[in-house]
Amino acid sequence: MVRPQLHRIVHIHQQLRAGRYPNVPRLAALFEVNERTVRRDLQYLREMCNAPLEFDHQRRGFYYAEDFELPPMRLSEGELLALFVGARILAEYQGTPFSQPLSSALAKLAQFAPGTITVDLQAVSEVVSFQVEPLRGEAEAVARAFRQLEQAIVERRRVLVEYYSAYRDEITLRRFDPYCLRNSGGVWYVIGHCREREALRTFALDRILTLELLEDRFEVPESFDLRRYLETAWRTEVGEPVPVAVRFDAYQARWIRGKRWHPSQQVEETPDGGVIVRFIVGGLGELKRWVLQFGGHAEVLEPEWLRAQVAQEFRAATGLYAAGPTATAGTRQSAARSG
Repeated sequence: MVRPQLHRIVHIHQQLRAGRYPNVPRLAALFEVNERTVRRDLQYLREMCNAPLEFDHQRRGFYYAEDFELPPMRLSEGELLALFVGARILAEYQGTPFSQPLSSALAKLAQFAPGTITVDLQAVSEVVSFQVEPLRGEAEAVARAFRQLEQAIVERRRVLVEYYSAYRDEITLRRFDPYCLRNSGGVWYVIGHCREREALRTFALDRILTLELLEDRFEVPESFDLRRYLETAWRTEVGEPVPVAVRFDAYQARWIRGKRWHPSQQVEETPDGGVIVRFIVGGLGELKRWVLQFGGHAEVLEPEWLRAQVAQEFRAATGLYAAGPTATAGTRQSAARSG
């Protein structure tokens, strides 16, 4: 059965067990479906579940002629594992906006499952392991901002945001038209139109200091397409798309091959066993940090200005290590500049 029908069957069964004598018109109005759909549900109860369903003409409703329980829901090992994984994900996202609805969904599924199923979750956890990116920021503050922005998006209301920019290390006040919410790498973002910049911007919810819903209304332009807006972004950072080429040596190429890092990715094998990976990416701050994690196993070939930035980062790091762990901050900075 599809989920809406399962919900109706369980609710009808509960009303019958409680002796409320439900009938077709009342059930159709309750579920906001036509009467033919309800009759099919009752037929399913009678024929597929062998329910002792009878109609009482005096009470003008259905009842069970004898004690009856719905047959147990049978779950496969794969379905049980899926529930286990869902519960583990829920544990990682406690305090986030999705915590309550996920808890509610799992609780409802548990009600439908037969009581005789026993699952050794400890045994499962020993053979199945996965990592979920932890939520960035204080959970209650992020959840509060999420709920306010969700309301603003639904009602098409402008918001006034006091925002801390980590890149510029400054706090600004922005009037903002929120279009959509997006999660990337454990960070919640809101994408929309900034009235101060008169351009599309992406704000991290954990950087929002204060948020106020205004009475001003807005409309999302028909030209806005989230997929197209993000198609050149590395993760969430958007900018003018430029060609990027990164060479990986033979050692690192073993982990680079076979993974899709970006939709525009093209891989070229090199004679020494390495690879050159080419992208078309806009907003290269995130990509630069990605390259830096590979250390000396990755080399930016183009654009030249990105190559220069990465080289400067490595020179600064070399200077820090050359100065030694006991050097003062001033000495380390001088060494970094001289490097």
